[in-house]
Amino acid sequence: LWLDEAFVRFNTDIVNPVTWTVGRQHFAYGMGLVVDTDRQSLQGVRSEWANFLGTPIDVEWFAGGAGCVDSAYRFPRVPPDADASPTDADGYFSARAAYTGNSWALGVNYLGSGIAAPNAEDYSAPAGGNPNQINDETAYGVDLWANLWGRDIYVEWARIHEHANRQTPDFGPDTSQDPSAVMAMADIWNSGSFKLTGFYSDADANYDIYYSSLNPYYELLQPSTGYIPWERWLRRPLVMENLQVIGGQLTVELGSVPFQVAYYDLELNSTYVNDNNPNRPGGYCGWGDEHLLGSVLPYDTLYSVNATVPIGNTVDLVLTYAHQDAALASYENLDLVQAGVEIPF
Repeated sequence: LWLDEAFVRFNTDIVNPVTWTVGRQHFAYGMGLVVDTDRQSLQGVRSEWANFLGTPIDVEWFAGGAGCVDSAYRFPRVPPDADASPTDADGYFSARAAYTGNSWALGVNYLGSGIAAPNAEDYSAPAGGNPNQINDETAYGVDLWANLWGRDIYVEWARIHEHANRQTPDFGPDTSQDPSAVMAMADIWNSGSFKLTGFYSDADANYDIYYSSLNPYYELLQPSTGYIPWERWLRRPLVMENLQVIGGQLTVELGSVPFQVAYYDLELNSTYVNDNNPNRPGGYCGWGDEHLLGSVLPYDTLYSVNATVPIGNTVDLVLTYAHQDAALASYENLDLVQAGVEIPF
């Protein structure tokens, strides 16, 4: 049994009306390039200040723990004899300020302290890294929503200032200094029963924030063999380190059955991803298992068809067919046929 969220929410009105959420919780800023806890809820305090001090700006912040469950929310001891304060809990702090108008909204997002990792590689230390150094994720970004002629447009841009467990040098085959990412979605056509949405994402090599839309929750449906994990792109639009993605989703209702058709075209941004920390086998907190290395992407075209069939007032049968097209002769095309039941409550 996994308890995903457990919190207490209450309001105060002393200096400013504030909504407080205390406990284990999910939250996201914008499209999630800087902050999105889909992969794992965080434990802490979230404070939401609507119309901050009488201004039209909404402000919110979160402070709590950042470590992953496997590490008991603490720094892992890497290597076992390293003196990197492994008993110190890993803290997390993020904040957002946003203005929302009638037909547009602008938000500014900040990650002041995300996941931290000891013994990160450091150019000022020996080649094996500095066991006393702790790198802490920091990042910032902006997001925009606009409604033009009845069509919604979402855009977000973000940049990492410090990565937790990878070097970000300003030299090499492709610079990874201050890696950035961008996402965009736009309604191309929306007539109620027919909706076409375009999608674009572009994440640099080494843009890889632990709690972000680049690392959502998903189940592995088969052993990893170079493909894009199925639920990684079937559950939500695909944004992934070192990938440029162009595609979209068509939603159409035939009779009483809604269908969704999704298509993505993928392209590597760089053949250079600095993922060579010898003290991070298999990745820290589950990191490091899907960094796209090499000069060619094994699978570069993804598409799926999804149908939701009501079989009762409270039960839906969900049927899915998905395909990944191999870009290399050494790989086979992959197909997924899946059926599931959804019971809303």
